[in-house]
Amino acid sequence: MISRLIKIALVTLFVVTIAILTLNILLPSFKDPNSRVYSSSFGYPARQRAKGQPIVVETALAQITPLEDNLAAPGEAIPLAEIEINPQIKGIVAEVYVTEGEQIQKGQSLVKIEPSDYEARVNLARNNLEIAQSQLQLWKDYAQERLQALKKQGRLTFAQTQLQQAEQANVEQQIDNGLLIVTNRQLQLETALGDLEKTEISAPTDGLVSRVNINIGELVYPGNRYPLITISRNVNFKAYVDQVRLNALQVGDRATVHLTAYPGQTFSGKVIKINPTVETTANRRYKRGINQQYTYAVWIDLANLDVPPGVQGYAQFNLTKTSLTIPEGSVTHLSAGQGMVMVLDSDHAVVKQVQLGRKFHTQRQVLAGLEVGEQVVLHPRAINPGDLLLSAAGV
Repeated sequence: MISRLIKIALVTLFVVTIAILTLNILLPSFKDPNSRVYSSSFGYPARQRAKGQPIVVETALAQITPLEDNLAAPGEAIPLAEIEINPQIKGIVAEVYVTEGEQIQKGQSLVKIEPSDYEARVNLARNNLEIAQSQLQLWKDYAQERLQALKKQGRLTFAQTQLQQAEQANVEQQIDNGLLIVTNRQLQLETALGDLEKTEISAPTDGLVSRVNINIGELVYPGNRYPLITISRNVNFKAYVDQVRLNALQVGDRATVHLTAYPGQTFSGKVIKINPTVETTANRRYKRGINQQYTYAVWIDLANLDVPPGVQGYAQFNLTKTSLTIPEGSVTHLSAGQGMVMVLDSDHAVVKQVQLGRKFHTQRQVLAGLEVGEQVVLHPRAINPGDLLLSAAGV
């Protein structure tokens, strides 16, 4: 008898436990949008729909929200301009006055080519000019003497006149030839002087000597394979930004730059140039540096900081903007920036296609398809278009 009562008590306890579990766990899941039961034919929306009663749903307003957008990109110090110094004459390098990494001024001497051959050419050209000028002067003096002699002579026969005219024409021709020779010799002297001047190569601008590719004693000539010296100007930080953030930045945006060569320090700058062309070519295996594939370039001015080219680091952009947003949980069928939302319109469910941007925490940026103040349904996967709805906020 006692054992039978114990069995009955155990069965009763089991039934009560199942009932409690059903009331506390299973029944609430019928109204829980996150449960599988909610979207089944036994769920809360299906039962309300069958009874012709409104489905109480959670809603949120599409609203303008301030967004903190943090963007970081690797990069390196790059000169905006590189001036290549090449020889204009052929010769042996006598002096190299600068070294790599040196700051130079416009007009400063960089390289000297052995001038002795060009000095000899100048001397020869100057002597040739003096000889040509002397010969020209002789013909001019002779012409003047003949003119004076003719004035002293009386009347001449026809033959004598013809002879004198021929002689006069010859003298004039010699003077013309002499003038032409003098002009050519002057040009030759100017060319020789210009070549001599080119033996001293000077800096055409201020800047940083980033590369020196020549040594004393080497032969140089126009068309060298490599420039003798490369001068870098306006060194800025060039950041390589991922293509998915193509329209995130604009000229004038502020940036904070961290350089590997200056650990623990930060440098403030601003965007001065953007190249929206996306690099699609993969870096060669032997090429060192930052992988630039599928990025676009942004130049940052570091406010008069003298940074040598090649220093690597990264830039941070702290962008604050406002945009229309909705909760991420209200979006369905998100693909390639397009998605669907369920809107509460005149107490009924209406489907809208929207164009979406980036996700910020629990919010999704709306680019098109919704207006400020529209009510979107949270967890809309069990709601059908046209369903009668009631916002939980109004209950």
